[in-house]
Amino acid sequence: MREHYDQQLQGIEAEFDRERTSILEVNRDEIDSLFVLHKKTEEDFLAKRQTQENQNAKQLEEVMSQDANNQGKQKITLETEMQILEKCMEDMKAVYKLNQEKLGFNYDVLFERQQVFNK
Repeated sequence: MREHYDQQLQGIEAEFDRERTSILEVNRDEIDSLFVLHKKTEEDFLAKRQTQENQNAKQLEEVMSQDANNQGKQKITLETEMQILEKCMEDMKAVYKLNQEKLGFNYDVLFERQQVFNK
């Protein structure tokens, strides 16, 4: 009887060991699949992040290039306007000088007429 109980006990223990081994394998497989899923998720996130960074870098480069072009155009425009204004200022100086000379001449003429008239 003791041998029979011992055999049954060993059978039960063997069955527990098989169940334990089976459960450990299932858990190991589940953990491995979760690690694979986690790794894939991280790789996908990394790929999306790199793609976004590349797009942002490209967009930044385009904006910088466009701003450089706009700055060049604006510089040319402002230099042209400055030249036009300088020319206008020179023209106004010439007109001022001419008017000053005319006024001086007219003053002299009027002064002489008054001198002749007063005599």
